[in-house]
Amino acid sequence: MLKDLAKRRLVERSPDTMDGRSAWVHLTPAGADLAEDAVRAASVALRELFRRLSSEAAEAATQGPGKVVR
Repeated sequence: MLKDLAKRRLVERSPDTMDGRSAWVHLTPAGADLAEDAVRAASVALRELFRRLSSEAAEAATQGPGKVVR
């Protein structure tokens, strides 16, 4: 997965100078733009989903997975 992201120039990897087995992964500007676009799109989708729910169902959904709506 990281190789694909690096190939698309969305992330850059650099060696960890303290641990040669590890590498640091950083978003490139293009990767950060794509991540921002994804967050924006997810927010729009969630707003649309919550708009369609009853107020009771929307409230339950914000309470976490422990709350079940029937």
